[in-house]
Amino acid sequence: MSERPAEATPHRPNGDGAATDGTARVPTDGSRLDAVLAIARSDLRRRSRSPKYLAVALLVAYLAGSVTAGDVRLFVGGGYTGRPTAAWFGAFAAVVATTLLVFGGFSLVRGPITRDRDEGIAPLVATSPVGDATYLLGRWLGYFAVLATVTAALALATVAGFLLHGVGPLALWDLVAPFGLITLPTMALVAAVAVCFEAVAPLARTLGAAVYVFGVLMAMSVTAVAPVPVFDFLGIVVVRDSILADLPVDVSGLERLTFRIAPPEQATTFAYHGMDWGLVELGSRLPMLAAAALTLGAATLAFDRFRADAGLASRLPNPLASVRGDSSAESGDDTAARPASADASATGDPDTTGDAAGAALDRLGGVDPATPRFLDPRVALAELRLALRGHRKLWYLAVVAALAVQMAAPLDTARELVAPLALLLPLSVWSGLGVRERRHRTEALVFTAPRPAGQTVAVWVGGVTVGLLAVAGYALRIGLAGDIAAIAALVAGLAAAPALALAAGAWLGSARAFDTVYLLAWYLGPLQAVAPLDFVGATATDPARTAAYAALAACCLAAAVVGRRRP
Repeated sequence: MSERPAEATPHRPNGDGAATDGTARVPTDGSRLDAVLAIARSDLRRRSRSPKYLAVALLVAYLAGSVTAGDVRLFVGGGYTGRPTAAWFGAFAAVVATTLLVFGGFSLVRGPITRDRDEGIAPLVATSPVGDATYLLGRWLGYFAVLATVTAALALATVAGFLLHGVGPLALWDLVAPFGLITLPTMALVAAVAVCFEAVAPLARTLGAAVYVFGVLMAMSVTAVAPVPVFDFLGIVVVRDSILADLPVDVSGLERLTFRIAPPEQATTFAYHGMDWGLVELGSRLPMLAAAALTLGAATLAFDRFRADAGLASRLPNPLASVRGDSSAESGDDTAARPASADASATGDPDTTGDAAGAALDRLGGVDPATPRFLDPRVALAELRLALRGHRKLWYLAVVAALAVQMAAPLDTARELVAPLALLLPLSVWSGLGVRERRHRTEALVFTAPRPAGQTVAVWVGGVTVGLLAVAGYALRIGLAGDIAAIAALVAGLAAAPALALAAGAWLGSARAFDTVYLLAWYLGPLQAVAPLDFVGATATDPARTAAYAALAACCLAAAVVGRRRP
């Protein structure tokens, strides 16, 4: 009896396992759970190959060391702090870790869905049998796994810190339980919000980062003043109530007590017995899980499945994106985002490639590789044109309006309010400085050009010029007033911001970290008068702070030059 020849099985982009490039290939004949796990595993594999997570490990160690070594302390009731027992370290470190991960975790995990849009994987996902809910749930699980890993590392580092600096018995439950019961539910919500923002294309980049940071800050403010907190996403309220139970003073007037982190100083210590995890305490964490589920549901409804003309996402305006920059990338249209010269080089046609390159050189006036100048003014002018072109009309109108208000408002108002608000306008330009070539796939053209260091400096000069343009009215007025210290502070801050964006893009390959750091520094510094973060001298000028930001600009620019030289 002859054997039947084996039939050729057609290749499926969603077969079992994971692709070599880190993209998910989910089983077609398995359960939805198998598909969710496959997508999450592919996300973790790709992240495990990224060197930037080494920096996360160092930050985890530094945070745990600062909390447990006494470099920073938690004060309640004005001058009371707990004895450094396991219960105190666990509650204190969990609240600090949750607060930091709420801000930093969002930028840490988001990106894979946007990467699928940008790297040509979108058609595979869009045409696969994997449903929207399955795909987004798999992404959420991958995001949550990353945040849970960081949380576990913080818990272990806190245990190690207690062994070095704590007093009393080693109570593992008191040290670890706050991380599991306070931090992890909040991380589930953060992961869900990251998935939701990436599912809605206009929120996938700078606009989403701004909305998220301001939303978190608003939620923190509302929670702090609410008479009956119903959404304690940072765990501050549940920890505060347990502390008040042990505070050796009358707490009748401290119902809304908020504790602060301050440098070591004279304080009265008291014994803190730790958290009593009853139904009330455990129930306070359920709203985070419910909010995470609702957010994922909203993401599924809004998800356009990578089609530029589908769903609600295509109808949402994005004032912080450029017309031919972020918009084309977020819609998944790689052809629109790729310059003509890159398309020509990809075809392999030397005549077409040569014509495109020659046309580009003609527009620059014929840059001579032998020119000894470190910074060619024509290249700097071209970079400035790239930074200013392609924005939506709303952006240009906002710049003109900001300049008019800066000239008409009283000088103090322009310094403390109008100019800081105007510093949001350059964010859409600065955010993409370090990743522009990667986003538009022009690395082969830009990074093989003569004098790459000069090109990086030209990009930075263009970014600084855009920042100066946004606050030109305020700069002119303080210049006419002869306030040299204010001018120096403004220039130093505007030099540091694009330099930091370039360095972050060169070494991290993403603009997400810069977006979050800049928005926090902008809100806490110029607007909230936190002196170390007031990078433009909006509330007060300090020569030492100005010199520090000038040094930061120089160091970040040097790091960007080195980072952009890497293969």
